[in-house]
Amino acid sequence: MKPSHSNATTIVGIAGLGGVGKSTLAKHLYNLKRPDFSRSSILCEVREKGLRSSQEKLLRDLLGNYHSQHIDSISQGKRILRDCLPRFPPVFIVLDDVDNMDQITSLLNVDAVASGSLILITSRDKDVLRRSSAKTVSIASKSCPRALLPACVFSI
Repeated sequence: MKPSHSNATTIVGIAGLGGVGKSTLAKHLYNLKRPDFSRSSILCEVREKGLRSSQEKLLRDLLGNYHSQHIDSISQGKRILRDCLPRFPPVFIVLDDVDNMDQITSLLNVDAVASGSLILITSRDKDVLRRSSAKTVSIASKSCPRALLPACVFSI
């Protein structure tokens, strides 16, 4: 399915306890949907890897060889991303293992991405996903079959 290129950016959140398969599902969806977008990035383990390295990876993924600048601070990374994101066609970005809103706002200005973009966020904290305006899907356990997951996860 091709992205809708509607006037809205779709934000989907996947919540659940550690080890229930949030990251695995996000990677699977990324591999399925990535061909529908000209630019994409998957940022795994944001909580552990830190914001500056995640910002640099996001810029490398979206800009390719055109980004060689080292990011000296999180605020500098925010400025660069804020300036770059509006130039792109719709993008697909996965933020995996986010545990606070600062991580989301440091990596993504939802208002700056092109309409039709898709943002997928995984977190153990449902409240973070709610504050990010994500359509939240909860995974209760590893044994949760695909058929029981809400259609919004597979219709993106």
